[in-house]
Amino acid sequence: MYEGVYILITFIAVELEENIKNRVWAYTENVLKPCCEGGRWVRKDNYHITLKYLGDTKEKDLAAVFKALKLVARNKEGFVLYTGSPGTFGMQKGLTARVLWLGVSGNVEKLKSIKDEIEEEMAGLGFGVDRRFSPHITLSRDVKFTGDIEAVPPLPSLGISVRAISLMESRVEGGKRLYIPLAVYKLDNSQGAAHKQR
Repeated sequence: MYEGVYILITFIAVELEENIKNRVWAYTENVLKPCCEGGRWVRKDNYHITLKYLGDTKEKDLAAVFKALKLVARNKEGFVLYTGSPGTFGMQKGLTARVLWLGVSGNVEKLKSIKDEIEEEMAGLGFGVDRRFSPHITLSRDVKFTGDIEAVPPLPSLGISVRAISLMESRVEGGKRLYIPLAVYKLDNSQGAAHKQR
């Protein structure tokens, strides 16, 4: 908050059902962590698929973001993605990865279509455009591998029901990073949304 303006850090995402989070967490704990050292591991409650990072967002601008996401979600049908194999971004010398993630497969083109619409709507509100898209679930950052990531067995495929898109707030409370849904828009031809009251 500065100069009387309340600023939130926000992003747009597909939230995951609790059973999917539990299975991904168990895979991370039992299969991936034994092959790694260090790292900043994502809390189970924070698993999601990012569609667009907005960053600093003025509270007074949220209404326009809500309206734009409502337009994106209208007349859309839900679909299914599937968990895939682990991968990395930014692999450095010493087998240290900037990001360790779990890939997704399935109806990725439908997800990309939604992502593209979000980019167009957010560009109209003054947010930067980023066409790059590699859908994934982030598991850890700055992690060093002590084993061969290519040899790690994949997580048995899990179906992820994509039924909504969410505007999320990222904040730190009690030393923990929290991702809090501000609004959720269903992909079922419904125009309803659950808004968090501030």
